Amino acid sequence: MPSIQSIISRLTVTFSEIEYLIGFIQATQHRGERNRALNQLWTRTAELKFLVKLLKEKCSPPSGTEQVTSFSASSISATTNGSIQLAGIMQAGPMQTPEASHTAQTINPDSTIFTREDLAKFNGKDGKPAYVSVNGIVYDVTNNAAWSLATHFGLTAGRDLTAEFSSCHQGQQWILAQLKPVGRLV
Repeated sequence: MPSIQSIISRLTVTFSEIEYLIGFIQATQHRGERNRALNQLWTRTAELKFLVKLLKEKCSPPSGTEQVTSFSASSISATTNGSIQLAGIMQAGPMQTPEASHTAQTINPDSTIFTREDLAKFNGKDGKPAYVSVNGIVYDVTNNAAWSLATHFGLTAGRDLTAEFSSCHQGQQWILAQLKPVGRLV
């Protein structure tokens, strides 16, 4: 059975993915893209229900003892900084997978410099994180719902996608604000 911390970590990622998908659905005009995003949203919602059930089971006292704290799905709320609040139980900030948290601890966006060759190594394959660059900033898209399997509408991770981003998402800087910067491209 997973630990409470790992469940909360996955809840946080799922909330972020749901927020991104809602924004994407609202912004896109393409019917096919919207339908794919709605399908992903349904999947993430089902995952969220499962995680809440799992967390509730994990937080329940052993049978025969009095339950001190209980909660329902309505007692979980997301905050503006991406953390989640579990009313009456605990609070947790943005969490990441063990691989991503190790990367986040060792990479400072201001001091980590990537060449195009360095960036190409972070293609999301063979257990490596998936990074992309836009406007000289390298972002981690490893756990982003729109980048499942390290691809996004035919684009692959490990590349500078400045031109592609500006042609598809001009004026949608909120998308980049959802991503974690990990360095700069030179």
